[in-house]
Amino acid sequence: MLTLTPKGKRFIARVIGKHKKVVRAWMRVLDAREQQTLGRLCRRLREGDVVKFVKDIRVMDREWFYG
Repeated sequence: MLTLTPKGKRFIARVIGKHKKVVRAWMRVLDAREQQTLGRLCRRLREGDVVKFVKDIRVMDREWFYG
């Protein structure tokens, strides 16, 4: 288990605050329906099998590299 120091917590809070502002600025180009669609797609991506994806990428890399 990891624990952030008080200094680390302040740093993370500052970074997350700035990150939220950047993301909000990016999202302004999307209307409400597009934002909902993007959210739904991002949730689906999070549900994906990351381990399988990494294995697939390694296989593709070997096939590309070794022909």
